Amino acid sequence: LITEPHNLAHLAEQFAAIGTRLGRHEQGQALRQRFSRRLAELSARYRREPPLRVFYQIWDVPLYTIGGRQIISDALRVCGGENVFAELDLPAPQVSVEAVLQRDPEVILGGSGAQLEAWRIWPHLTAVARKQLWQVPDKGLERPSFQMLEATERLCQQLAKAR
Repeated sequence: LITEPHNLAHLAEQFAAIGTRLGRHEQGQALRQRFSRRLAELSARYRREPPLRVFYQIWDVPLYTIGGRQIISDALRVCGGENVFAELDLPAPQVSVEAVLQRDPEVILGGSGAQLEAWRIWPHLTAVARKQLWQVPDKGLERPSFQMLEATERLCQQLAKAR
């Protein structure tokens, strides 16, 4: 069984599929239901109109982000955010600084404080002007498993501060 979920709902379905494959149908269904129920609660709690524009930086040299079909992009949506590079299909596309500046994110999430500090040279960037440069709150966002639910909740709590 090879799985590669592109969104959190698909991840929940995979818990059920894996349970069935392992002869543990009821346990897989229970995991799917627990995950889906909590995901719906998070989405209802943190949804916002309009969505918060977010740049999720994976690496700085060269500059990499996440594409729209990447599961982290879905976690951003659940939290009321919108990946500023959602139109890109690649899981981890390389982008230019100019492209980020053009999209003018309201929040920039990065892997380290040093990566985030580099954005301060553009004080006109909305995320910089509003002091919304944050480290990714939980590396569990990068591992599609049940732990991603708690990681998504921490992401939602962090993005809620940007209201």
